[in-house]
Amino acid sequence: MKITHVILYKLKNRRNIEDIVEICRNLNIEVIYIARDYVEHVPENMKVFRSIEECLREIENVDQYIILETYGNKYLPEIDFKNNICIVVGAEDLGIPEKEIEKFPRERTCIVKIPMGRYGSSYNVVTSLIMMLTEFLIRKMMKVS
Repeated sequence: MKITHVILYKLKNRRNIEDIVEICRNLNIEVIYIARDYVEHVPENMKVFRSIEECLREIENVDQYIILETYGNKYLPEIDFKNNICIVVGAEDLGIPEKEIEKFPRERTCIVKIPMGRYGSSYNVVTSLIMMLTEFLIRKMMKVS
């Protein structure tokens, strides 16, 4: 059980991108950026793609895609983690459109929402990723003990 990649789908906030890259590098997770039409800042040593299709052609050995999105149909505790996991987080303003999510292999993709107290709200993208990573690491440690 391992998280191998994190895909950032059209994030625009420089600080969010830098925070995610730092967190992932410390955990030995590769970060991939699907850029908007204009790119103001991309941290060093990050693969950049223009589309989900292009990105998916390049990633190998992914057993499960976990997409964090407000309209997800499962919660984190309901997910059974597979071996090689890729987490996908969407842009701060628009998230990931459903037509883009349909491009991921359906049989290996989970759309996960993190519950909020108020309908229509969402957590900061970095906070959502940290919640996902924490859930994963707790379960991984529980398997070891």
